[in-house]
Amino acid sequence: MLLTRTGVALKLQRAMSWPRHIFLSTGCHNRHTVIIDLVRRVCAMQGRGGCRWTWYLEADGPDRRALFLARAQKRQGSHQTELVTLLAPGQDAAFQEFPNRMILSRFLAAIYRIDARFTWLGICGR
Repeated sequence: MLLTRTGVALKLQRAMSWPRHIFLSTGCHNRHTVIIDLVRRVCAMQGRGGCRWTWYLEADGPDRRALFLARAQKRQGSHQTELVTLLAPGQDAAFQEFPNRMILSRFLAAIYRIDARFTWLGICGR
């Protein structure tokens, strides 16, 4: 698109700048170790102000589970989208008390948003 001036240039919104509290089940981490570790490393590289995601790993012990559920209790009714529970397929029944349960692919699709203000349509001449 940069060379031919045809096509579309998309600008995506920075998903890591949105506040998120993410509980990661052991099953999900074991199933998607590579992508989860990559995302967590990118979060760590962003530093204090660059990434607003807080991770709660089930593998880190029951206190992380309790901490996430306490956060969910405080946020009940408002800011529910900030809470995400990542599960492996088939784990939904074991995590009924957790809010916003989803598998990793659904979460990745949900955070993918185009910033229409800065998208350039070369075909239309804009």
